[in-house]
Amino acid sequence: MTSQIPTWLSKALKGTQLATVRNARDGFSIGDLCVVVPNEAHAAKGWQRNRICLIVGLEEFTARIVLTNNCTEYACDLDVCVKQPDTGLTFDLLIACDLATTVSRKQIIKTVGRLDDALLKPVIAAVSRDFKGIPEERRGNPIRGPSDSRWGFRETELDDLYALAQGGDA
Repeated sequence: MTSQIPTWLSKALKGTQLATVRNARDGFSIGDLCVVVPNEAHAAKGWQRNRICLIVGLEEFTARIVLTNNCTEYACDLDVCVKQPDTGLTFDLLIACDLATTVSRKQIIKTVGRLDDALLKPVIAAVSRDFKGIPEERRGNPIRGPSDSRWGFRETELDDLYALAQGGDA
């Protein structure tokens, strides 16, 4: 696995400040937005696409993560869109609540932001399909099928999720 962060990501995150309580073990906490690298099997095959993910759960050796993306125009009803001030990042973010998996904590290489505490609990609930705490204006419309342009985007996101998943299981 590589611990290098792509140039575009380093530029986007330049000047990002974090103020949060950290897990004493490795510094990661639920609510952190982190760079996650592909699992060892996919990295060995040349899959080098690192992703920013939201940590929604922590165990001793693993973390439960949710994919994020800056393509908020592709949001569907299973996503939550958050603005720059909600994360400390320099761009808006789409949190794909249905695209969650477990990764090894070794795959998490850097914290780059943190989801605002006021949004964290509702977003974690949304990962379990409880969207009651998420305002409608933060969500997209349902995907209408394969002819919807967001369908292909979602398939690409699933490929990335598979590459990150511990043992290859999303």
